[in-house]
Amino acid sequence: MIARSTLWAIAHAMMLGGFATISGCSSYALIYYPSFLLSAGVISFVALGVGICLRLWRIYDGRCPSTALQNEWRIIEGKKPYRGSCIRRYIFWCTGIRPWKQIDNAIIALFFGAPTVFAVVRALNEWL
Repeated sequence: MIARSTLWAIAHAMMLGGFATISGCSSYALIYYPSFLLSAGVISFVALGVGICLRLWRIYDGRCPSTALQNEWRIIEGKKPYRGSCIRRYIFWCTGIRPWKQIDNAIIALFFGAPTVFAVVRALNEWL
């Protein structure tokens, strides 16, 4: 039987991948389909999601709620909780490679910032 903390780690990694995908798609949609992305339904959905995330972050004293939950389950399972970034932990877990300490910031910038920059540059090239 797979441990609950392991199942949550898999779900958490899938959420991170989903956020990265949504980031890239929303950058593209903002440039090419602004009426869809700026519709009341999408804005309401995003506002609800952001509100829930901010509330959970407040409940967990600024820690990632998913990481906190996974660590709680690790303690129940008799495992040592991990400290620091979940991204570094998952890279090590999947590859066995210990990444440098700031890799989480680089990955966040790459997956969340780069799609926006590329979409804006592409749009500027088409408009000019």
